[in-house]
Order: sequence, then structure tokens, then C-alpha cells
Amino acid sequence: MAGSNPGFIISGDFNADGKLDLAAASATGIGILLGNGDGTFQPTRMVSSTAAQRLVAGDVNLDGKLDLIATGAQTLVFLGNGDGTFHAAPPLNVSGVTLIGDINGDGSPDLVLSRPPQSGPGTREIDVLPGNSDGTFGSPIALITSRFALVPLAIADFNRDSLQDVALSLSPYLAIVEFPFGGVFNLLNTTPQDFTATLSSTVISITAPGQSATTTVTIRSMAEFAGTVSLTCSISPSSAVGSPTCSLSPATVSIGPTRHSATVTMTINTSAGAMSMAVTKRPFFLATFCFLSVGLVSVIFWSSKSRRLFPYATVLAIGLLMLSCGGQRSTDSPSSSSYSVTLRASSANLVHTATASLTVP
Repeated sequence: MAGSNPGFIISGDFNADGKLDLAAASATGIGILLGNGDGTFQPTRMVSSTAAQRLVAGDVNLDGKLDLIATGAQTLVFLGNGDGTFHAAPPLNVSGVTLIGDINGDGSPDLVLSRPPQSGPGTREIDVLPGNSDGTFGSPIALITSRFALVPLAIADFNRDSLQDVALSLSPYLAIVEFPFGGVFNLLNTTPQDFTATLSSTVISITAPGQSATTTVTIRSMAEFAGTVSLTCSISPSSAVGSPTCSLSPATVSIGPTRHSATVTMTINTSAGAMSMAVTKRPFFLATFCFLSVGLVSVIFWSSKSRRLFPYATVLAIGLLMLSCGGQRSTDSPSSSSYSVTLRASSANLVHTATASLTVP
């Protein structure tokens, strides 16, 4: 067997040949015994030389291959290669009796474990580590803390509400067979059905006016949410010269038990003409001087008694008009190059928003 005095053994088809194999944990490591299909097994293949107390198997990275979670001094994750071998994923900084199941209903396997409480009184607490679908997990979320030696025993939908529940042992001896009527209770999952809406990027940049940019919107079901989600987007400030516009394709998605997530493409468009449009302004003092100059030229022209002074008056009039009413005008660039993009996702009374910053030169 694997190592010396194996203390925990589980079965599973770790090399996908249709024959059950064994995985064993001991004080000297973790080993795999590939089955021959006739009740015999091949020599042990060591997965790790790290001591382990318990094992649980499941596809935690959703690649169709069985993975191993080993608990002992720490929780180790070994991702299966599909041929009976494994490669290590980053270990978890928590340890305890562990089960695998989709507790939050997002389609990704989560971990349920029992460990000493992190705060407050109690002997043990049951935590959920949300799965990321890649063999890594989020921070622990405490479900319950008790003075009893809580041990998770099974994950199943005990009350047939399409949510995964956790069966726990309350026995201080961890022997529920001795307490068939009072040693186990169901911790029913009361997670409300919901969905999340996230943007693949919260910072969007467009390099030049007239160009466009895209970002991906992900709508994910939580706690077996099922329904149609409508999406809209807006950009502010919208009154600025050359404000960009946004669109979503598609504008509605449906998610549910067989489709836990959906993606939508958000496109940000800008107009080269609008973005380069300048607002022409004339300073107030030049406008005033222009008006006075026209009046002065008129006086000089009509007061010229002699034809001999007429050419000089004409030159003077043209010069004053060009100086005060013509020439270069001041130009302002668009009022803003920084915008805020807001995504709104709604389904019935559920509404979620996500924002991103947009920069346009």
C-alpha cells in the first residue's frame, strides 16, 4: 500500500480507463494504486511524500479529470492529469475534514471543511471556500460555529430545493453510528438565488479619437438562479463634446441550471469628427475692441472731407478691422478625456451594476 500504515483510502477512476483505482493517505505520503479491473492493483505510485490524514476526490478545475484534496497539517491540492499522475496546485492555508460540492450554486466546486474557530467561542466551525474553477479557492466563509466537534459528513440536496446542503456530525466522538437519531443534523443552504455581473477590465483606454474598445461582461448564476438578465450601459459625462457611446451584444442573456454563466461584449465607440471638434471662442475684450474699431473707422471715413485722405482712411480701416476682428482665434479642446462607464444588469427585482473608467485622448 501507499507508504506505511495507510489510514485513509478512497476510490476513483484516476486514469480514466473505466476501472476503479485507489488513493491512500498515510504518515509517509499519498499514493495511487491503479486498478486492473479484476480486483488487483498495480504497484503504488507516490503522489506526494507529505503526510496526510484524509483524502477527497473531485474535479475542482473542471477539466474532466479527477483531482485530489489532501488534509493534514495543511490542505494540499493535486490536479489530475488524467493518466493516474498529478501535479500540485498552490496549497491552502487552512486545514480540516473536507468535502467537495457546489455550495453557492455558481457551477464551480467549493470546499467545505471543519476547523478551529477563527473568532469567538466555540470548539469547531464549518467553513466554505468558494471555488474559482481553476484549482484555487477563495477566502473561507464561516457557516456555523459550535462547542461540539462539528464534522461535515455529506453534501446533498436534502430538502429538494435545488440547493446543496451539508450534513454535519455533532458527536464529540465523531461516531455518528452511535447516535443515529440525534448525532446528525442538516445545515440547510439558505443562500438566496441571485446572479453577478462583472467586467473583464475596470480600466479602458482608447488610443486615438475615432477608434473603439471592447470589454467582456460575465453574468454568472448564484444559488441556482434561473432567468433572463437584461443589460444596459451608459457613459458619463454625456454632455461633453465628443462623448463616446457604448453598446452591448447581446443585450439580454438567459442563465440557469444548465447554463451557469454567459458572456456579453461591450463596445465603446468614439467619433473622429466629434472628438476633434474644437469650440471656437473669441475673448470678450477682442470682441469689444472690434466693435469700437468699426465705429472709429466709420467716423474717420465719413469725416474725410478730401479725396486725398480717402486712401489713408481705407488702409487704416482695413488694419484696425484685421487687428481686432480677424486673426487667430482661441480654441478649446474637448471638455473631458476621462469618463465613467456604467453597466446595469437586471432581472425582476434583482439589479447589479459594475463600473469602469474610460480614457480618451
